[in-house]
Amino acid sequence: TPKPSSAASDVYKRQGYTYSESDKSEYIKAYSLSSNETIRNEVNNMDQNLLSIKGKKFPTALPVLTMISSENVENIPAWKSGHENQLDFSSGNHQLYVVEGGHYIWYTNLTQIVQHINEWATANQF
Repeated sequence: TPKPSSAASDVYKRQGYTYSESDKSEYIKAYSLSSNETIRNEVNNMDQNLLSIKGKKFPTALPVLTMISSENVENIPAWKSGHENQLDFSSGNHQLYVVEGGHYIWYTNLTQIVQHINEWATANQF
């Protein structure tokens, strides 16, 4: 089984959240042991993939709903601005919500996520 490169785990350090060496080791091991080839490929190419979208935005005509976790906003200084920079709020088609909870917000705050989806779908006439 190919191991994700240690460079992929360093992406968090560059965003302002530093994992210990033990955390990095566990992160790499978890992805190596519990993921499929597609996820391992994503981890191995994380740095390159992030660089490839730097400075790019979603098309203004495309409705986009983005939800990010409050804990990530709190712990990773560039988390919110990185997501905001991909959106064009003046278009009226892009919406970003900060949802209370950890990274996997659909596990910790499903009710609020469903509420935001329903409101967004209604506002966009889906």
